[in-house]
Amino acid sequence: MADHLAALGIGSSSAEERQDQVRQILKGSQPHSQRADSMTLRWHDPSGAELWIYVDQSGTMKSVQPHFSGGPRIRLEIQAILERAEVSPYDGGFLGLTQEGGSNPSLGGGFPIVFDAPDFPDVKDVILTAKHEVELAGFAVELNVYPTEEEFREAQPDLKPLGIPAFIPAGMMAQMEGGQPTAHALMVGRTLDAKRVTNELTKREFIRLQMETPAGPMDLIVDPGLLDELPANGQIVQTGAWLSGRIAPEDDEKTGSPAKGDQR
Repeated sequence: MADHLAALGIGSSSAEERQDQVRQILKGSQPHSQRADSMTLRWHDPSGAELWIYVDQSGTMKSVQPHFSGGPRIRLEIQAILERAEVSPYDGGFLGLTQEGGSNPSLGGGFPIVFDAPDFPDVKDVILTAKHEVELAGFAVELNVYPTEEEFREAQPDLKPLGIPAFIPAGMMAQMEGGQPTAHALMVGRTLDAKRVTNELTKREFIRLQMETPAGPMDLIVDPGLLDELPANGQIVQTGAWLSGRIAPEDDEKTGSPAKGDQR
């Protein structure tokens, strides 16, 4: 399984290097919001890599969550709030419905997306059914690239019926079994852009791949270990990914205030 931190160019070859990175990340983090029992710190690298760090009253780190900022946004109607208390009180996400790209008329032309929010404690009181432009990024867990659609269909016979692009909210299978949906999806789409990006803090490279989805383009963040070479524009990408999303990131100056929905 891919390492989400490695997918942001964060990693170390020794305990000493890791400790140095932790010190630099904490030094470069900015307070984002304050609660009675905890504080949110946000570390942002010019590459777009982000870590959201939760510390308790004693300053002990309780949760660290990755995100990638600056990518495309997809308009979602927020339909459910997903708290993940079994992980930590700071972890959680949302079930949203896109406004286009779906094939089920009962969903009004959209399809469901489950994503985790790195700033969940600040936005968990979002108004349900409100519509938001959500900054979404996928972190590749597994990835295959095919030069042509024909080669994809030959290599993946079980996925042959899928149109391209395709999005399957695979994490909703857990809900069918009585659990909470997870923020995982199976996506197939053409490569729109792919580039190597350098994390300025660690000087390590990672891959930012933009791919098509039925609801619009999405950034896919990839550990370089998953790819031998960058895919060319137009090549088919098939990936299983974990999704991170931020509602109204433009409200960062209003720290601690819940995002308000646009009811249009």
